[in-house]
Amino acid sequence: MRAWSRRNVLQAAFASAAAGVVRASQGPDSLHGLAQRKGMHFGTALGGRGLRDPAYLALVESQCGMLVPENELKMTAVQPAPGEFRFERAEALVAYAEGKGLLMRGHTL
Repeated sequence: MRAWSRRNVLQAAFASAAAGVVRASQGPDSLHGLAQRKGMHFGTALGGRGLRDPAYLALVESQCGMLVPENELKMTAVQPAPGEFRFERAEALVAYAEGKGLLMRGHTL
């Protein structure tokens, strides 16, 4: 699995934002499509539980253009103990977002 640095995450986010396109699966009347007409993005918070729910993911993919991690980038998830760092949960979200062409906002990074 690829190791992600803060710089990699930010570069990917800026590159995706620069593209500014509505994916064909969303359609122009999706919530993200409507937001983009006003120069904004529409997204949702997503966590590990949501990644295991196909019905929820279908809704996310049809309406959202950006994901925000629920808890996956918070300190207790990233550093569960002193000197121990775990990024697997965050990496799973980034991989999903990349695979679906979604922006990723690391608000607690």
